[in-house]
Amino acid sequence: MMSLNKETKKIFLTSFFRDSYTYINSSYGDKYAKINAAYAHGGAKKLIETLQNDYKIAIDHYVSVNFTSFVKIVDLIGGVDITVQPYEAKAVGLDCPSGENVHLNGEQALMFCRIRKCDADGDVSRTRRQRMFISSLIKRTQELSLSEVAEVIETLFEYVKTDCSSVQLISYATQALINKWYNYEIISQSVPSLEHRMDYRGYAWVWIVDYPAAA
Repeated sequence: MMSLNKETKKIFLTSFFRDSYTYINSSYGDKYAKINAAYAHGGAKKLIETLQNDYKIAIDHYVSVNFTSFVKIVDLIGGVDITVQPYEAKAVGLDCPSGENVHLNGEQALMFCRIRKCDADGDVSRTRRQRMFISSLIKRTQELSLSEVAEVIETLFEYVKTDCSSVQLISYATQALINKWYNYEIISQSVPSLEHRMDYRGYAWVWIVDYPAAA
């Protein structure tokens, strides 16, 4: 989730761990499952409802992409620059020195965001990489003109699912460039934090979350 604080000029990039065990108000009946199961029980609206109930936050809009759309979007803006560690480069199939800022195309960026099972902390590092990608995507917008933004948004609208109209997206993008939101300090965080979660290995591996404390 991305949130904007115009007063402090900060952008907050927040990852919600998909393995967090939660209550889902499903159309099939009450259900307890991993939070990512909420999407299967009612799409983006059900996932948003679940996140809002758990963390007592308001989510104004959403944009959803699939893997094919992800690749097309990254290639459309000309790729992204991300610092890639050697073990990550190996997982993605890149040849680069330690900690080098690497230019990734759509396929490479997707593989980078999906790297699994090569970190001791699992999804913690995977979501960190995903926030790194979003940060790079934000920085990439510095190089776009207003006319280019309008063209990109019109094209992107074919590849995403969202509750925003194309006019709304262009309006947000225009505001972002005019007010230079891309220069805001980016705060990266994962939820629940270490002190509000514990792992559980029962019939499935999940995070048990202290939701009132996390909220």
